[in-house]
Amino acid sequence: MCKVAAVLLYNRIHESNYPVKLRMQVHDQLDTTSDPEFAWAWSREMDEIMCEAALLIIPNGLLKSDTNITPVWTK
Repeated sequence: MCKVAAVLLYNRIHESNYPVKLRMQVHDQLDTTSDPEFAWAWSREMDEIMCEAALLIIPNGLLKSDTNITPVWTK
């Protein structure tokens, strides 16, 4: 599911020419960086994309994503 989400995120970033970089995947976490003024908009869109990926794998909708904005990487 995380790999599907990574592909969807990568495609959206490049198709829309967003000021975002997909940095790394750590277990079930995908980390991105963006321009500070775009962070809130990106967090909402990233959350939607992550939920879309979850629905492709587990269609009952039980899995949700949790998006956080931080100035440094956190666990």
